Amino acid sequence: MFKIHQISGHIQSIYLVEYKEKLLLLDCATRADFNKIKDFIEKNLNRSFSDIKLAIVSHMHPDHAGLAGKLQNKYKIPVLTHPLAIKWYKGIGGNLQHTVDVFLAWYVAAKHKKPPRRMWYPAKVYADYLAEDNNPIPFFEDWKVIYTPGHTSHDISLYHPDTQTIYLADVVLHIKNKYVLPMPVTLPQMMKKTLNKLSGIKIKTILLAHGGQLTLDNSKQFFSNLSKMIDAHNENMPTFVKKLSFFPPCIKNIENC
Repeated sequence: MFKIHQISGHIQSIYLVEYKEKLLLLDCATRADFNKIKDFIEKNLNRSFSDIKLAIVSHMHPDHAGLAGKLQNKYKIPVLTHPLAIKWYKGIGGNLQHTVDVFLAWYVAAKHKKPPRRMWYPAKVYADYLAEDNNPIPFFEDWKVIYTPGHTSHDISLYHPDTQTIYLADVVLHIKNKYVLPMPVTLPQMMKKTLNKLSGIKIKTILLAHGGQLTLDNSKQFFSNLSKMIDAHNENMPTFVKKLSFFPPCIKNIENC
């Protein structure tokens, strides 16, 4: 069996799944989180950093993909992500969005009164393993991929059927004692399909990148309620968010990503 550890990252929660002989990193955090993760593994768990056998990139935003390149290149830790992830920041528009997203991450850190830290990271991730919907992940076959687009074209979640536990990254956020949708929901119709899919899965525990852990009594009702929020959520989105979050070419034509 395993134990899930929650590490307080720079602007998000980081989840590390500990097995007797291996570790699974459920997302690649920000560049600023490397020492926190390494220290936790070596000092709190008394284990080697090389025990990480797989790292996930749930989607390409700075607080979920920041460490992917470093983990791969310096520590030879393989990374899994969705095939569309490499195209999210493609081209001039994609590069512009990447720059904007890094500055937004700094803005979020400043808003939470966090000191400035290194956030810049490569705009592309070259996955060692590509995520396929409903398929088990390498080295950890008891977990499987759930394709959950809406926030981006390529969001993936990680589901453990035996314990009915799911890591949802940014599909849902817990802010000011409310469970809300991410900002922006760039692909609202895909988000509706995602929430409908999740309502049909047996889920007891949700791990959120922004909001910690949640135990559900009725997951179907939970996701159904969120689905009803989508149209109003985008209508009420601040103008500056709308203007700063719609550059990636994949948003314009998802079928040709």
